[in-house]
Amino acid sequence: MCKQQITAVSGIDKKKIKVQLEGGEVFALYKGEARKMGIEEGAYITDTLYEEIHTLLYKRGKDRALYLLKDSSKTTQEVRRKLQQGFYPPILIEQIIEFLSRYHYLDDSGYIQNYYEMWKRKKSKKEIQYTLLKKGLERQLIKEVLECIQEEEGSEGENDALRCQLYKKAKGKDLKNPKDRQRVIQYLMRKGFSYSDIALELERITQEPLS
Repeated sequence: MCKQQITAVSGIDKKKIKVQLEGGEVFALYKGEARKMGIEEGAYITDTLYEEIHTLLYKRGKDRALYLLKDSSKTTQEVRRKLQQGFYPPILIEQIIEFLSRYHYLDDSGYIQNYYEMWKRKKSKKEIQYTLLKKGLERQLIKEVLECIQEEEGSEGENDALRCQLYKKAKGKDLKNPKDRQRVIQYLMRKGFSYSDIALELERITQEPLS
């Protein structure tokens, strides 16, 4: 029977401790659990106890992930980060992610579609892409999903977002005044809209009054 030595034990908070094994693996246990298992620095963990700990942590991590997903959808990377913060071993995190994906609790493609639908009239495509990247979604997946959506929609979604932002920023301004016009253009370009699209919309909008 193989054994692994516990090289370090440290407190996380009043209830939990962090355990490090000689191979570098780190995990967290409640103090009461650790006492019952004889977890202390310098002690050894048998294969049987190691399997018992992993079974316990897999169930706990899965319940934690399902709780995170209960009220709002999350990206795969957001759930992974939360589990990493809880000191779940990498192998268990990937097993939990695989379970959540298999039963569609996690669906990054669906997340991108839903996020786009929610924000397409308020944000440019570039701004949406940037936010999704910050959430840990893969660049190629974002590109593929958004291209598929826009093939179905045409350019109307992006035009609606530009029009909405333009009306909001230009309200009360004289768009024929070069300074006001330039401020609006710069604002919209920072939002990710192209200069050519902005110019076309400005040309159209100056022909009608801003209410």
